[in-house]
Amino acid sequence: MTLLHFDYSGGMAVKFFFLLSGILVANSLIEKPFFFQYLTLRVFRLFPALVVCLFVTTFVVGPVLSTSTVATYFGDPAVYVYALRNLALSPQWELPGVFKQNPSNVVNGSLWTLPVEFFCYLMLGVVGGLGLLRNKFFAGFVFFALAAFLTYRPTAMQWFSLPTEAWMFPLFFCMGGLLAVLKEYVWINFQTVFCLFLAAALMHATPLYPALMSLAIFICALYFVSFKVVREIKLPGDFSYGIYLYGFVCQQVFKSIWPEQGVHWNQFGGVVFATILAVFSWYCIEAPSMRAGRRFAANLGGGRAVDQVRSLYLFVSLPKTRLNKVQYLQRIVVVIVIGALVLLAWVFYMQILRPNIAFMDSLRFLTYFDESERGISSVWASWNQGQHRGLLPQFVVYLNAKYFNYQIYGFALLSGAVLAVSYLVVLFEFRRELGAGRLEYVGVFGCLAIALFSFSNWELYSLDLGPALFLKNLAFVVYWICMAKVIAGNQSRFCNLVTIMGGPLVVLLVAYGWALPFVVACFLAAGAVGGWHGIRRNRQVWIPLALLVASLVLYVIGGSIFPPAPRSLPQGDASVANFLWSIPLALSSIFVGHESSAINGFIGLIRWGGVACCVVCIFFIVRDLRAPEGLHARFFFPLALLFYALVDLLLMAVTRGRFEPAATMVSRYFSDFCYVLVGIIFYEYLKGSSRVCGGASLPARRPMLRVAPVWGMAIFFIIGQVWTGVDEWRKAPYRHAAFDAMGQATIRAAEGARDIKVLQAPIDVAIAGARVQRDYGFGVFADAACTYKPDSDGWIGSSYQFLLKNCGEAPRFQFYLPQNFPDRRIVIAIDGRARDYVLRAGEVTTLSVLADVEGTHAVQIKIPITSRAADIDPSASDVRELGAIFSFASTQ
Repeated sequence: MTLLHFDYSGGMAVKFFFLLSGILVANSLIEKPFFFQYLTLRVFRLFPALVVCLFVTTFVVGPVLSTSTVATYFGDPAVYVYALRNLALSPQWELPGVFKQNPSNVVNGSLWTLPVEFFCYLMLGVVGGLGLLRNKFFAGFVFFALAAFLTYRPTAMQWFSLPTEAWMFPLFFCMGGLLAVLKEYVWINFQTVFCLFLAAALMHATPLYPALMSLAIFICALYFVSFKVVREIKLPGDFSYGIYLYGFVCQQVFKSIWPEQGVHWNQFGGVVFATILAVFSWYCIEAPSMRAGRRFAANLGGGRAVDQVRSLYLFVSLPKTRLNKVQYLQRIVVVIVIGALVLLAWVFYMQILRPNIAFMDSLRFLTYFDESERGISSVWASWNQGQHRGLLPQFVVYLNAKYFNYQIYGFALLSGAVLAVSYLVVLFEFRRELGAGRLEYVGVFGCLAIALFSFSNWELYSLDLGPALFLKNLAFVVYWICMAKVIAGNQSRFCNLVTIMGGPLVVLLVAYGWALPFVVACFLAAGAVGGWHGIRRNRQVWIPLALLVASLVLYVIGGSIFPPAPRSLPQGDASVANFLWSIPLALSSIFVGHESSAINGFIGLIRWGGVACCVVCIFFIVRDLRAPEGLHARFFFPLALLFYALVDLLLMAVTRGRFEPAATMVSRYFSDFCYVLVGIIFYEYLKGSSRVCGGASLPARRPMLRVAPVWGMAIFFIIGQVWTGVDEWRKAPYRHAAFDAMGQATIRAAEGARDIKVLQAPIDVAIAGARVQRDYGFGVFADAACTYKPDSDGWIGSSYQFLLKNCGEAPRFQFYLPQNFPDRRIVIAIDGRARDYVLRAGEVTTLSVLADVEGTHAVQIKIPITSRAADIDPSASDVRELGAIFSFASTQ
């Protein structure tokens, strides 16, 4: 820093690495223009050593050097968050109690450049996959344009959630790529080095000086590497990555163990130890992983090098010939990568949103949990209360509260797992339909991934019962897939069992609110593909449908169709005009999130353009349904999706939209409404596929009038969802602040009308839900000061149970026996671990029985021998069991 005045040696070394990486990786992609080979090699080079490094730092260095005990350390969720987030290239810096005495408690500060490095690899892969490396001068222009853009607007790094201060790293990577594509026209000699230093000197005191001076130094280093004496120096392995991964950690370890030693000892010891670990990493991890990556990449590629324009299968059409194994695998990999990227964006969004409070239906389910715990009611009895919410959501809340201390954020993250499983289930089922164009194939599963993980669903992502609602949709999808197989004549026992038993079970689990559209969709889709006469002749079809209707009728007869009071319905004037207007509004919410939309302007065009295309597509599908030849059973699944979404939309228009049309656009309905779009796209995808279930062919070419609305709808959807995603990403911190406001309302026990509005629940439900959270230490009360529940009124009998919450290191139990009572033995069990004590009559006995009670602990006090007031005074009327007078005190 003293010499250059703009950077230090470590920063210069990282920039030099990015320049070299740009040269070597771009040159490799030019010589072997296979996108999937390239991506595979990059992943096998980067991640295996990173996984081992994270394991060593998290599970070896961490517990050894942490100030916490081993049990406390491994019980802290921050340990696993550190490992997983760094593995996902989202840097996390601290481990619990590790390096607390060091000037900085960062565990591994070097990891912050890995997301930038992987971003550069992806950027280069996209450039190569699009065929932009085919022409050297055009490729040079692309790299130069990217470098110029980064120089002009460094803040563009934030578009990819990367730090702005790292803008020079991709800049030098682009310079390295530029040198690689123009290597035949670039000479690195003394004249070049001199001119670069001269240019840097002329640009002194300008914004370009740091970049030019750095480039001059790096080119000078490359010039010296060309000397024969330097070229003859060869190391037995490439230890640079290992030194980079372990260098920072080793220096921190040396500083922690020998804090009195100076900086030179720290640097020397850190370099030596990091080099030893790097050698081990190279021979045991990196080199074997790279060999495995090359073997795997060879299986992906194979044969002669294809034209670079055809190397990325997103942008070209499938040949009419049958797909070979490699092509099949490549298409599967493409859509899995798309789903993984969308899921990764969702995870980052959830990290910002970070829901932490119970609201809406969760508050009601918490009261059911409390009633079940107190023996007043049960989960099954609570289900049959006419609230349209089903058994599955409240059962998820019950499990969360009972066994996981009501982890709101943790259960909200489960939504991503359920959605990922849903994506893979549909992909696995339609993996055979690869005869359509590559762009169609990728577009279908791209739209599916966006629909599943859309930020328009933010409201359901905020709820701990969100996984239950997405699990409900997954159950529908699995049932429809099995029903399609049964209609097609598949004799699978699994499919037959699901169609016969699964349907009624789903109805009972999800209740009337979603079961009615589900049953209607099953009937309509079965009639569309099998014909009503065909259904009557097929027992494997009409028996499941009859059971569906029977289960729905039984549910209705059970009294669980209408809520006991109409207060949950919107207030306002109902009208047919409102009902009709709410339908297109609901359809428009599929394309742009309600809170991100605008009636006019560009977003209005996206919304209503998408609705128009959607209506045209539905018109063509209805026309297909009227055709006398009918449809193949394979179309049952997309038609079931479409019918379910449309019936659900109409029900919302009747129950909500007739009062307030905009009420059908709220976020919580998107997960169901989006099946309109998904069903249409999958239906048209199957219409264009050359292989539909066993080789049945359909016309390969369809009229443009049929194809254009589908593509228009998909494009409008993608643009609208990108807009919604950007807008919701920007709003996520404010939504998290809104959760804090909900937390304050919960602490106040929902005492005012404003609190009721914030918590989005009736006043009695909001108050009861706040009370349950306070009593059990859930939600905002999880980090409260020492509390215990229930409160004792003094005398306790032969058995007394309560919960301790966050009570520090030495809470005190105080007991008192009156003078005229006999001494007695008591047993105190904490989390099942019991100890005996003796109480003396006429004395106050204070017991500090716990060494560490952070968190929640169950306490049970048993007094084997008790008295009654009549034993002491025959004239006493008190009939209670009198064990001892108990009070609780905390040191906090």
